[in-house]
Amino acid sequence: MKKLIGALILVLLLAGCQKDSIEYQTITSSLGDINFNMEKAYELKDDEVIENFHMTTYEKADGKQIRIVSEENAAYVVDESVLEEELTQVDEIHVERTEILDIEGFGKVYGALLDDSQLAGMMFYYKFNAGTTVYTILFINGEDFTKEEEAKVKAMITTLKLKEN
Repeated sequence: MKKLIGALILVLLLAGCQKDSIEYQTITSSLGDINFNMEKAYELKDDEVIENFHMTTYEKADGKQIRIVSEENAAYVVDESVLEEELTQVDEIHVERTEILDIEGFGKVYGALLDDSQLAGMMFYYKFNAGTTVYTILFINGEDFTKEEEAKVKAMITTLKLKEN
């Protein structure tokens, strides 16, 4: 019964039938090849280039963050085995669960809910290819995600779109 109620709440949240109306903004990656809807409560905190990586960080007033990391690397193909290998390299990271999102008009996004006991706490980690670019998007919460927060993350990540030519 609890699972049924939880599923109904999740569906209602994803459908937008919630008490507080959430406003979204469309953000575009630093390379301009992808975009997605992000809650307006997030503001640009940092935008930096570290070697071959470009990292943009958005943060809410409560410290929750979204980090978008991009790397030009045509030879790197993201799939389940790559994700698993990458996530098991660091002892301080515990994988709670993994998932594959097949977003219509975009493609596959490989994700995981992680507990990074050393640095960030709880986070959703998504990785995918967009042309010759490899993207990692982190939704860093610090503490456990509530069902409502998890629904908001899913609502944002499933709006990924490739730039139209």
